[in-house]
Amino acid sequence: MNTKNLMGIICILTAVLMFFTGTALADFYVVAAGKRAKRVVLVSPKATETESGTALLDALAKITDASATNPYLIYIEPGIYDIGSGSVDMEEYVSIQGSGQSVTKITGTAAGINNGVVLGDANCELRNLTVENTGNADDAVAIYCTVSHNMIISHVTAIASGGADVKRAIVATICDPLTLDQVTATATGGDDAYGLFLGIMDNTTLRHVSASASGANTNIGIYFSVTVGRIDVRNSTAIAEDGVSCYGIRAGFATEIYLYDVTASGTDVTGVNSGKGIFLSNDSVLWVHHSSITGEPYSIDTETGASCYVGASHLDGCTSGIVDCAGNYYQPSSTNWDFYQNICPSCIF
Repeated sequence: MNTKNLMGIICILTAVLMFFTGTALADFYVVAAGKRAKRVVLVSPKATETESGTALLDALAKITDASATNPYLIYIEPGIYDIGSGSVDMEEYVSIQGSGQSVTKITGTAAGINNGVVLGDANCELRNLTVENTGNADDAVAIYCTVSHNMIISHVTAIASGGADVKRAIVATICDPLTLDQVTATATGGDDAYGLFLGIMDNTTLRHVSASASGANTNIGIYFSVTVGRIDVRNSTAIAEDGVSCYGIRAGFATEIYLYDVTASGTDVTGVNSGKGIFLSNDSVLWVHHSSITGEPYSIDTETGASCYVGASHLDGCTSGIVDCAGNYYQPSSTNWDFYQNICPSCIF
């Protein structure tokens, strides 16, 4: 066999090998010339949004050997990934990363208050994307996490809208530790709208979180239900507006909640005395530091057994119940600002 024929055969065999190798590993992200990532799976958009959603679900289903010593990352290219009425059920030690909140979106219509477009899991991260439940069902949740210990959600936008009944952008129950960082959670419409719902939580940190609820009968920016340990909220906002009742932050059976540099407001209400920046009940205890709290008419309202401690903050609206203040500014309906060294502005109706 002459040299020319031999080289031709080698070229053909090389091309065939490269074809089959490339086909088998097409889902894996090329990170450098001549190298492929072993545990990074690339998901690319298809011809339609539905086909793209199917590709995402298939990529997750193919990972069967993730562990603490063998973690995976699913990297999603820009595009809209419609998973219909199903859910992206995250796996432990498998993180999901998009290409940015404005360019990568997972959307769906998952139904039920204990369901979501994305279901979190333990020891993983969800980051750099948008998750939206368009709410064809009565109850709609964008991101749902339960018993998802050591989960991190960062640089994520979560949206729940449409339909009736309950809308919750993010729900987390029995998840500790849990960290939310640079997260926007928006719920609109229905009977009850919650930007962020946290239940039976411990060792939770919220940083740079923007939670909002609007357009429902009852709107709650952040709801703490039955916390069993410390919750830190820093540099965040909790906004509730445009409803019969609006509460920026609502807490029941929740202790050890600390707010630092937080803006909370409950405004634009149609109910009588039902706009509250912070509303506490059932033995809840909350500390407020260097924050701005606004309500119509209550900046802070506590029911029997609950208490709130406020320092170096701005209060726009009166306080009711057990509220202990030190060094706060009060802005009434007029444009004047009053400084209170150690008393809280009381409500006079």
